This record gives sequence, C-alpha cells and structure tokens, in this order.
Amino acid sequence: MRKRLQRAANCLLFALLAMYILTASKLSYGQDINASLSGTVMDSSGAAIPEAQLTLTNVATLFKAEVVSGATGDYTFRNLTPGKYDLVVLAKGFKSSTQKGIELAINQAARVDVNLTVGRTDETVTVTADTSLINYENQTLEGGVSPEAL
Repeated sequence: MRKRLQRAANCLLFALLAMYILTASKLSYGQDINASLSGTVMDSSGAAIPEAQLTLTNVATLFKAEVVSGATGDYTFRNLTPGKYDLVVLAKGFKSSTQKGIELAINQAARVDVNLTVGRTDETVTVTADTSLINYENQTLEGGVSPEAL
C-alpha cells in the first residue's frame, strides 16, 4: 500500500514538473525581441565573395557590429535591436557598397544580398532600400510592432 502511494506521488510530481517545463519554455520564447540580418556577398556574375568586411551601424544609437563573410560569401548579424541600420561592405578589388535604410522589426530574420562591382576600392556605391519582408530563415507567419510604437 505504501509503495503504491509513493509511486502515485512520484507520478504526480513528474507530471507537474513536465507541465512546468513546457509552460516555462513557451513563456520564455515570446520574450525574444531581437532581430537578425543575413545574406550573401556576390560579384556582378553571381559568384560568392569570401572574406568581405561587413559593418552594420544602427542609425539611432551608432552601435556598430562587424563580421567577415564566409567561404561561400554568407554573413549573419545576430541579436540586433529593432531599428534602422546602414550596411557597409568592403572587399579587395571591388568598389565598396553602402546600403542605407535597412529597417529591422521585432523578431525579424531579414535577408539582404549584396552585389559588388569590380573597381577601385576608393569608389563607393550607395544603395537606399528596405529589407525584404519575406522570412527566408523559417516558415513562420508573424506580425510586428514598429520601434516607434514601443
């Protein structure tokens, strides 16, 4: 009788612990507000440009983040606060490129591909454009709140 009562108490404790873990993980998932920006650095023919220097600057706070593109030209900036950003890309043998007005929303996984043209490194190409609203990272449908509303 005592073993049966102890087994029932253990099962109840296990069930309560499992419910707590499941609900706690769902609550913490909703607290993430950071965005990310990724893409590929390519030349005019579509070939990847490895080891390009990318600098992302928050227009409001002047916070700068720097990464180097990988062997396939891919890059990723993670844990970015929502807001407007400028992206500067430098690579040897190519004109530098500046993309202004990249706006990231809460929990957005944005993608900006950069095309560099062959030329002197002291020449700069400036592009003013927004990021794509299509989520390339996963298959979720989300809504957002603008940084001004927060």
